Amino acid sequence: MNRYLLIPDGEFEIQAALAVREMLKRHESRAKIYFFNPDKLGYFRDRGYPELKILHPIPQVLKRFPFLARLCIFRQVLRKRSGFREHIVVFQERPTLLPWIFLFSGKKPILINTIRTLDWRYTTMESLFLRWFSKTVLVNDRTLCLALRRRNVPAYFIGNLPADILKPLDLVFLTGKKTAYTLVPRQTSFLNDLIRLLELARQIDKKENSYYLLALPEGIREATFIQEASKKGWIFQKSLEGDIIMGYLRQGQVYTNLTHFIGEAIIQAERVVSTDALRILQAVGWGKRVVFLTQEDTAEIESQLENLSYFLEMNRTLQNRYGKRGAIHRIAAYLLRGVVEDDQMHFVQKSQDQ
Repeated sequence: MNRYLLIPDGEFEIQAALAVREMLKRHESRAKIYFFNPDKLGYFRDRGYPELKILHPIPQVLKRFPFLARLCIFRQVLRKRSGFREHIVVFQERPTLLPWIFLFSGKKPILINTIRTLDWRYTTMESLFLRWFSKTVLVNDRTLCLALRRRNVPAYFIGNLPADILKPLDLVFLTGKKTAYTLVPRQTSFLNDLIRLLELARQIDKKENSYYLLALPEGIREATFIQEASKKGWIFQKSLEGDIIMGYLRQGQVYTNLTHFIGEAIIQAERVVSTDALRILQAVGWGKRVVFLTQEDTAEIESQLENLSYFLEMNRTLQNRYGKRGAIHRIAAYLLRGVVEDDQMHFVQKSQDQ
């Protein structure tokens, strides 16, 4: 019977860890799987998942120094795990936890590299951490995987992990026969991105009559953007389509549909334009054609969309580099069988049969 200790470091990482647990349990129901996050003690236990506990409360004086308090928690929890036969699996973007896990447990963990940006790079020190303190590194960037191998890091490409985390509901947008564009602004720079994406929709609509979905990040409300959009000539109208479409921004004959269902909007679109690299990665993983809107002028983005050969080649490059869905399957297969291949499900099935 396999035992696993999953240590996710962040909200996205928690989603990935829970998805891996579900897959492991599906194929090896008797597996013992525990969670631990030093910054969210009790988070998993409150949701009904097995979670490691600290034996002694952290001294009050250490709470003034979060880094030292974190080390104290790690020391308490991991020292008693040193004799356990289990896989320690860390979900993290930067490999900052690896040295401390190795120091306190004496074990080299498996790192699930949760990259959420394009063209990711590690510093020389981080590469050394990966080489010295990790058993294996599973990455969702093929180019980064090759770069790590050149530095003697045991790295394997697993596919598009962000795409696996996107779990849409069964909702349908009535796009008709029009080309469907989904526009996704960043939550951290919402108003600035909103105006740029609306202008792009207006320019595109001069040449092709399309269907536009503007996916609003979580927590964004009408009052946040209606006034700003009205300054640029956009009029807000309430929707009659219920909760799926919350309203429209209209300028002339151009209608931009507003929705909070980001996953559904990405999956049902033919083209995804976003200022958020995570959403671009997710769209690539679902086989969508994408444009990553950085600081270029709107006219440059229009030319990319019009130049079909360049547009297709750019998307082919992104799909080859970051892959499609299936990362959760490959992670589970590696944890069960210790092998990473393009098609892992036969390894998972063999583990289930044993």
